[in-house]
Amino acid sequence: PTIASGAKMIKIGEDYNGLIKNLKFWNYAKRFFVDISGVLESYSSFYTNLTGAYSVRLLFSNYTGDHVRIKRSSDNAELDVKFDKNGVVVTPTDWTSWSGSDTLYVMKWYDQSGNNKFGTAVSNPTYDKTNKRVVFDTDDYFNLQTGVAPTGDSAYSIIAYHNTLGNDASGIFGSGNFSTNKQTLALRRNTSGYSNYWWGDDLQTGTYGANTVVSATYRASGTTRSLYTNGVASSTTTTTTRNGTTGNERIGLTHTNEYLNGELYELLVFDTGLSASTISGISSTLKTY
Repeated sequence: PTIASGAKMIKIGEDYNGLIKNLKFWNYAKRFFVDISGVLESYSSFYTNLTGAYSVRLLFSNYTGDHVRIKRSSDNAELDVKFDKNGVVVTPTDWTSWSGSDTLYVMKWYDQSGNNKFGTAVSNPTYDKTNKRVVFDTDDYFNLQTGVAPTGDSAYSIIAYHNTLGNDASGIFGSGNFSTNKQTLALRRNTSGYSNYWWGDDLQTGTYGANTVVSATYRASGTTRSLYTNGVASSTTTTTTRNGTTGNERIGLTHTNEYLNGELYELLVFDTGLSASTISGISSTLKTY
């Protein structure tokens, strides 16, 4: 508490029968313990398998960079923003006054995998600071640097936590050579369900709903391929091999006009086919915070 000005006397040891090794005072509230863990800290063993990780929360303590670059509507000023695992802004310290009541545009979505595959905004995706998510309009998306999508017939896992997806074909993550058989890797809404498509040999199943974690996994070389909603397997099948190519890597757009048109919390891409138990655990954890 604030103390009035003037000379003060502090008594140490009165009515105390014991030993004092150290006694310290600060004239501010000192924080001795700062939690720098991420939302998915308990899954850090898979951190090296990430090829791309995008969130407005801290996912893993391994990553120490910024999370998004924001532009405010009033004067087009820009700054980099960093969050804790609950989506509370850590830096800049003047965030509340800086952001004010402005519309906040997400100019870059940084990659928390450590691979530096950041996303660059096309059109005007925004940051919803009340609900802590990125909002996509009917023509918003992010171009990604090449290398997020596993190529060839290699294994992968894609995990996306979304709120609404406004179209029957809302694209969450897309890559590859669209219109060429089996050269694409994409995840999108499919009317009442979801589709993990390669442009041929599509896996379509599940029940679409707002506030859902949707995941797609492939073990590679024609083995098990699965789709999950909120950590529960909707469908599992054995499929033939694919030939995924680089290019057209995007968040919020798959083929042509398949725009997300909704809200996205997280997108994670791995170069391994995660187990069902890991998918379930990550899905539950993302929805807990």
